[in-house]
Amino acid sequence: MDIRTEPLALCQTILQDYLKVHPAMSGRWQERPWAHVYVFTHHDPKIRAAAEALGDLARMQDNQLIDGIPAFLRKLTLLSLDMDKNNTPIVDFHGQHSKFSNFSPWHVNLHDGAPVAPDFYDYPSVEHAFVAAKCANLAQRCHIASTPYAGEVKKYGRTVRLIPDWNEKRLQVMHYLLQQKFEAYNENAEFLNATGYRVLVEGNTWRDTTWGICDKRGTNWLGLLLMAIRADQRH
Repeated sequence: MDIRTEPLALCQTILQDYLKVHPAMSGRWQERPWAHVYVFTHHDPKIRAAAEALGDLARMQDNQLIDGIPAFLRKLTLLSLDMDKNNTPIVDFHGQHSKFSNFSPWHVNLHDGAPVAPDFYDYPSVEHAFVAAKCANLAQRCHIASTPYAGEVKKYGRTVRLIPDWNEKRLQVMHYLLQQKFEAYNENAEFLNATGYRVLVEGNTWRDTTWGICDKRGTNWLGLLLMAIRADQRH
């Protein structure tokens, strides 16, 4: 899966993995995955109610997604949360599941191959490297790499001047860093794979509706990227 050139691959990877544990649903599977999700969100009152509770239910017509990929991914998360009765979803990336938090310590980098300008620093967490990727200034990146606490780095990130195309690259950067953290066969990958087919949701109370879900709203990109990496490692 190359999220930089084919973002729909993320959708397909997660849904195909999900269908493995819901074979009864695969009969309605079509080449375009959102058509399958539409059948269940539109005709199952229970799932439709859950989707509408999040607001901004995407309109779908003739197998075409109208309101954007994040809306589709949000419904896919809800669909899994509602139907996966045998695998309780993980909705908190603290305590026993703190490895899934971007604050958890694990060294990553922005070396050659990074979606942004590379550097030679070693960052103590995904949060550190993610904030550094926003910066075009190497002095700021150096400061971030030497800051011990991820919480401090996150606050510092609100003050930096963003690279011009940051909004277009931030998802690619997160995917790049998570792939390092959960590289196949390391201890984090084993921890991730041990979750089986459980849905991963970065539930939070600090109103992060981009990377997680707060007050039943959000696109849960962090959880979705983790599930996509997990599915890729199984294939």
